[in-house]
Amino acid sequence: MTKLDIFYIAIILVLCVCVRAGCNESKRAKDNAALLAATQDTLKITRNSLGQEKATTTLLYGNVKDLKKMHVSDTSALGKLQKLVDNLTISVTYLSNVTAGKVTGKTIVTIHDTIYKNGMAYVYPEYKFSFVDRWQDIKSIATKDSTHIDYKVFNEFDLKQNWQRDKWYKRRTPVASILNLNPHTETREMKVFTVKEDKGNRWRDAIGGFIVGALAVEGLHVLNVQIPIRFK
Repeated sequence: MTKLDIFYIAIILVLCVCVRAGCNESKRAKDNAALLAATQDTLKITRNSLGQEKATTTLLYGNVKDLKKMHVSDTSALGKLQKLVDNLTISVTYLSNVTAGKVTGKTIVTIHDTIYKNGMAYVYPEYKFSFVDRWQDIKSIATKDSTHIDYKVFNEFDLKQNWQRDKWYKRRTPVASILNLNPHTETREMKVFTVKEDKGNRWRDAIGGFIVGALAVEGLHVLNVQIPIRFK
């Protein structure tokens, strides 16, 4: 192989790298547009037969740089999500929900205080109320001048990310969903971001390694490098 052949090979490989880089830029522009469109998606709310709410939204699927450069309010769900993302992020979720409901039960009345004033007895009862089930534990005590309430709310969630196709002829899109197993819980806001793998880097590394290796081998041939081996 002559020096001219090596030169032609190098030119062809460089052109391959340039073409690949151009394709990557075009693909990144499409990915950025898809990411921007996904940020505009709102929550889709449904309920199942158990009264559990399911909220679904388009997954923000892209790279950290594109997400970070979007100009949004710091108080918005997307703005709060941006603060959670850094260069080591794989996936992150910002979630805001509310749990509310009504409970009814029996009130227990007991004599708490009896105060005598001017020969009159003033009786102040104590009112107790409690309610416990799988999702809430509420206890309250009310007296003549105060009310004390202890409560716990239990929540469970099914979080899921998957590909979805609205129509058979459309491209699949990534979506994120949350199922609130507590029927009293509702999702107010949710944004989910997952980093998309940059496969172009692997191509560039492979092509770059091939170029360096090929040129190094041919360089040894052209320079006729000889490594003496001696046996003692």
